[in-house]
Amino acid sequence: MKWVRKDYKGNPQVWYSGDVIEKIKNMIIKNVRNDQCSRCDGCGYYDGCYDKSCAFYQLHKIIELIESED
Repeated sequence: MKWVRKDYKGNPQVWYSGDVIEKIKNMIIKNVRNDQCSRCDGCGYYDGCYDKSCAFYQLHKIIELIESED
């Protein structure tokens, strides 16, 4: 479920329910487990990769964000 509210300045804010966040997380985890970066410089994500333009790196950061907010 999604809610759209306005903040005190009238700007829209979008809020998603836990089930939507869980679905997003599961989709990302599936890709993180099955997909490897074809342009990896060899250091790998867990060995200190900081290629912020890499989608694989970004998927890991999204998972970290979601799990830190649980």
